[in-house]
Amino acid sequence: MSAVATQRTWAPAPLRVVQETLDLEGGPLDRTSSRLAAPVVPETSVLRGADAVVVPPAVRREAHRWALAFGQASVEAVLGDRPVNQLLRWATPAVYRELAYRSRVIAQATLRQSGGHGPRRPAVRPQVRQVRLCFVDAGVAEAAITVQYGPRVRAVAARLEHDGGRWLCTALEFA
Repeated sequence: MSAVATQRTWAPAPLRVVQETLDLEGGPLDRTSSRLAAPVVPETSVLRGADAVVVPPAVRREAHRWALAFGQASVEAVLGDRPVNQLLRWATPAVYRELAYRSRVIAQATLRQSGGHGPRRPAVRPQVRQVRLCFVDAGVAEAAITVQYGPRVRAVAARLEHDGGRWLCTALEFA
């Protein structure tokens, strides 16, 4: 029995300068304008899941869009492409401290790799490719986020809780 592995190819992530405050309710930036555009959420795979509770499709779409934006923003912050303080409002203090720590460690490592002559810009930008949600309670979701960084694919796990009028990341693990 032989299996042939197929390799997926992804379009390169667009380069853009990220400044100001972070708007996670709006979704990722639209390439044609500076307005935030809602991502296209596929109805087939994203709205089905291994949920412990029944969740309305609108809540699932909102959480999926938020997890997608937060995942992208968090990997950009860790790699130094975005100020970590933009995530302060969207994460618990423990998650924020972890993101800030990871960002400092990577910044120091890239300074050493570039010979101490300023930060070295990566040739490739990370891009969130997929988000899978599982609702464990009515307002608590766990997300499995797939991030592509060059030829490598990494995983990020997050726990999201709806705190009144907004989503909040209460746990974040990089693998």
